[in-house]
Amino acid sequence: METTAKDYIFLTDKLDSLITSRPNFVAFRFLHEIKEGYVSLTYKELGRKAKTLAFVLKEKTASGDKALLLYPSGVDFIIAFFACLYADIIPVLAYPPDSENIDRLITIADDCNPDLVLCTNSVLSTLDDFESKTRIQDFTEMERKRKLKALYDLPWVPSDVIKANGVFRKRKEDFYNSNQIALIQYSSGTISFSKGVEVTHRNLYLNSLQFIKAFDLNSETHLVSWLHPYHDIGLIGGIIASVFSGIQTTLMAPSTFVKKPFNWLKEISNIKGKVVSGGPNYAFEMCCHKIKDEQLSELDLRHWKVAFNGGEPVKQETLERFINKFVVCGFSPKAFVPVYGITEATSFISVGSLGKGVTACSFSKTLLRNNIAVETPSGGDSVKLTGSGNIQNNYQIMIIDTKSGQKLEDGSVGEILIADSCFALNYYNNIEFTSESFYIIYNGIKFFKTGDLGFVKNDELFITGRLKDLIVLNGAFYYPHHIEYSVSNSHPALRKGCCAAFTVTMENKELLIVVQEISRDAVNKVNLEELLEKIRTEVFITNGIEPHMVCLTFPSSIPKTINGKIQRGVTKVQFLQNTLKVVASRQSVLSQPKEINYSAIKYLPTNLPEGISRGVVTIR
Repeated sequence: METTAKDYIFLTDKLDSLITSRPNFVAFRFLHEIKEGYVSLTYKELGRKAKTLAFVLKEKTASGDKALLLYPSGVDFIIAFFACLYADIIPVLAYPPDSENIDRLITIADDCNPDLVLCTNSVLSTLDDFESKTRIQDFTEMERKRKLKALYDLPWVPSDVIKANGVFRKRKEDFYNSNQIALIQYSSGTISFSKGVEVTHRNLYLNSLQFIKAFDLNSETHLVSWLHPYHDIGLIGGIIASVFSGIQTTLMAPSTFVKKPFNWLKEISNIKGKVVSGGPNYAFEMCCHKIKDEQLSELDLRHWKVAFNGGEPVKQETLERFINKFVVCGFSPKAFVPVYGITEATSFISVGSLGKGVTACSFSKTLLRNNIAVETPSGGDSVKLTGSGNIQNNYQIMIIDTKSGQKLEDGSVGEILIADSCFALNYYNNIEFTSESFYIIYNGIKFFKTGDLGFVKNDELFITGRLKDLIVLNGAFYYPHHIEYSVSNSHPALRKGCCAAFTVTMENKELLIVVQEISRDAVNKVNLEELLEKIRTEVFITNGIEPHMVCLTFPSSIPKTINGKIQRGVTKVQFLQNTLKVVASRQSVLSQPKEINYSAIKYLPTNLPEGISRGVVTIR
């Protein structure tokens, strides 16, 4: 009889049972980006390689030591991760050093103070060259140089080439506590610097059960994931829950998807069992724009039963575009499952019902700015929001007023607080972030402040944005992603999902800045002045506000997190430091009214603000 996840709390115990019962079952397949075919791992191979490495680690470490894992996507990361669990050392999940993430890596290493670094030989062989280039170009500050040197001075162990003279064997006297730290994962740093979250063995077990139940993982299921395996769903779903449930998982590097989104859907198409796969909203948007119509005949998406969407606000317009384009391939709208979660929870807080699709409602944009969610007919003064599903049984949700801290009723917008028995409550080495300023005690229950804004309606959670991202102009609230979406979709020369809206303070006044990437082919083909004016008027028409400055930047210049989220705070710093890679910019002259002829009259609200007339809009 096949064991289930409920039979084992420790992930290594579950793997040991699968090694015995299903040694030759292919647990993981990694789609190679360059070579043809897959690199595969059976349970037996995974166990043997992980325990061989664990034997080496046991000789070099003590229980509770920390190993910084720096691996490119692939099976070597999975082997090293399980080796750490077997050896009872704590894996700290990060990325191999490169010019874009080095600051993040230094921050992580300095924060967690690891005892050694695990990597591949290819990562190690490029280290000297990377160090010399980095020191010359970027590391002039003494403090950063000190931190970099401390990282390089650690023992670096290339796990794919080391030789061991033994295999790890668990001794009878070895005792593991389910409340011990199993791993440390760092937040993506969307708003501020990355923070390490302590995840216990019990967290992994309970959150894996939640993932398995939410998506009904069973022997018929095949999971496909291109998400980073170092973080959140890519880790819990792509690796940990896969072993706890005993299913087969096909993995690919995030770069394989980003370079060619067709690879993702083609892999799903090749599998004939029940497929579970998903990603952030921008992944579905990329498929709509980058997969050509002539490629659709190669796709069969009938077996894609769960297409989860989360990690950033789910946009109904994106889902509709995806459905309209891929319904001819057999994709079912009911396959969409919205999810909401945060790094601190390591899994889902809310999830939609399987086979139901998504809930989309139109709400008054004006009332949302006043923190009230009231449904209204679409068009005019409305914005369409997509529900993030029902709250999971083990969580409690509370919405509070951001100013008074008072609990709000359903339908009121406020900060989302959560409480949960399997919640990862502690930030590693950050006492100030585990202090009471991040929590509220209500009826004796400790609630964590997520920093996300939203409301509950008909028992479903709706996410409206991030508290720290909220734009406040003249006393009114605006959500940056609404502005960014309207801008990115206002002209084909603009890159979708590559826009940042934020405010800066000048002469004691908050001013709106919009930064948008332009496609590489369009830089020398479009009238940049007209494009800048198009963006400015789009913001005014759809949101009723005037951007102080609009900047067009080169492709891939706006900072993003490891999960592809726009880093508005970092973009703001670059704007203030004048380090943005600007192609063209335009600053509004507010003192001089300007008349612009709009052809898209249908986008004007029914009730026009004072000073605005149809046909010709006067900006005062």
